[in-house]
Amino acid sequence: MPAADRQHDRREIALPIRVVLGQSTLEGTSVDISVGGVRALLPSDLPFGTKVKVHLRLPAVAEELAIDAESRWSRAEAGGFSVGLQFQRVRARETWALNQLMRGR
Repeated sequence: MPAADRQHDRREIALPIRVVLGQSTLEGTSVDISVGGVRALLPSDLPFGTKVKVHLRLPAVAEELAIDAESRWSRAEAGGFSVGLQFQRVRARETWALNQLMRGR
């Protein structure tokens, strides 16, 4: 999506990410992140609309965060799939940590 069409600013940052789908877990790396979602490089495809739980650690908080998300797009790339995950039902603490990351803290 063109940057002008985005609802939230994005920050390029590589963080370890774990995506849980039912009993399956995909380990990957974030490519960029915003208050509204994350683009991640994962070993497997996630079809449009797949509901997942995204686990990641942000610098502003000590413990791992778990955020509900839904896949919005996926495309094959070298070494796996680039997947766009839109956050759902983000709690206040998670929003605060994401805002701190966007401010470079």
